[in-house]
Amino acid sequence: MGRVHLVGLTAAVVSCSGGALAPTPPSYEPEGQTKCTLTKSQSRPLIVEWPAPDRMALELQVQKGIVAVRYVGCEMEVLRRCRVPSAYRYIPSTPQNEQVTITNEDELYATVPIGAAKLEGKLAAAGQLHVDMTLVGMYETDAPLVRKDQLEGECAQATHVVTALSVGAFEFVAGGSAEVSGGAGVPGVAAGARSAARREVLNRAGEKAACDGSSSTDHAPPFGCGALLRVEVVPLGEPQEAAKRPPPPPPGMVRVHAGTFWMGCAEDDEQSLFNDTPRREVHLDAFHIDKTEVTVDDYRKCVDAGRCKAPRVADVDLPMRCTWMHSDRGRHPIDCVDWRQAQAYCSFVGKRLPTEAEWEKAARGDDSRSYPWGNAEPEFQLCWKTHASCPVGRYPVGASPYGALDMAGNLQEWVADWYRDGYANAGTRNPTGPAKGDSRVIRGGNWLNSDPLAARTTTRDAAMPGSNSYFIGFRCAQSAK
Repeated sequence: MGRVHLVGLTAAVVSCSGGALAPTPPSYEPEGQTKCTLTKSQSRPLIVEWPAPDRMALELQVQKGIVAVRYVGCEMEVLRRCRVPSAYRYIPSTPQNEQVTITNEDELYATVPIGAAKLEGKLAAAGQLHVDMTLVGMYETDAPLVRKDQLEGECAQATHVVTALSVGAFEFVAGGSAEVSGGAGVPGVAAGARSAARREVLNRAGEKAACDGSSSTDHAPPFGCGALLRVEVVPLGEPQEAAKRPPPPPPGMVRVHAGTFWMGCAEDDEQSLFNDTPRREVHLDAFHIDKTEVTVDDYRKCVDAGRCKAPRVADVDLPMRCTWMHSDRGRHPIDCVDWRQAQAYCSFVGKRLPTEAEWEKAARGDDSRSYPWGNAEPEFQLCWKTHASCPVGRYPVGASPYGALDMAGNLQEWVADWYRDGYANAGTRNPTGPAKGDSRVIRGGNWLNSDPLAARTTTRDAAMPGSNSYFIGFRCAQSAK
């Protein structure tokens, strides 16, 4: 694999094109390696391919202060004897899962540029490279600007400083994630064949179990969960804002990044249910979606402001099943609201209902998982097989890849789209479904379900816009910059 050079240590220098270099300064742009050009997409490279000694040396360097590097093309040198007069502070978070799947060389050089040349063969042989990460925090500096004349020590070759480092645990494999099967629609994997049979672990560090104990009050990563996953670099003399990290989502929402994902099920998937075929690749722009379903307390604010109508059920025998009718269910999801009431609430808070494609991507991520938490059938990850709804967020273990909760159980949810059997003619870029129809789409499972199929991320159903039920609620979304 491509090596990072640690000045002053025994590590050899290896170029993008491979092979040990002479002690003289290396060529910054290896001949013929036109993809090794630093671009904005490479200002946040993953470092999951770094060997353990290099990773450990970088971790030690982080403790001493801001890290200066020479970073050109596909080569990064950590300048061990160059000092930057500032330090990092640790910013904790609750554990967050992130998966990155690399399927072609362009993605490889944009995501893992330092080791890309050495990984081309692995990618060609396996069809994809997959990184499964658990992130618990970040080392970050708030120094707005580092100029070259501020550096101290042996800094002649410095081009960038590392402004942030993500920490946690990871597994880097050739051949895809461990749980994905042919039934999940992985390109190149026959139906029923498990990609695990062809997996090769390329590198791993940290322990996911150790990360589960992380909290937003930690002063340092949990023991066993401090592996460096990603670095963020800024050229010397440029403000930190040049890294252009996306702004954080609004309170109570999670961010879903832009990109493509596989929506729906393959037609030969034996577990296909509720008109969720054909499987197709969809591109979505970045957006935010509520982390939980809208609660009774939240909806009451809209009613009190005169912008929303109170929930009602026409059947005289059913109103007491509605969460609105119970004073002790303020943190339960609001139900017994029709599509127009859901739309009115989202407008009241400056949002909108998510499209069906947005809802599905927020639930399943980029890896075609069957359930928000992965491919294991539901047990304890959701509110189901019960007599009533649950308070929102009770099952964090069932979170989606982006951190959205209760997308498999609790309540089914209204989305913006009109319903049509299957996904035919609905478009592949920011699709919004048919222009008209009789029913609106509802997604997800509910608290009464006991069939695992009803909890799948592709499950879809429909209801008349004016209907309401104690099984149906909603969450809101908004476009992101």
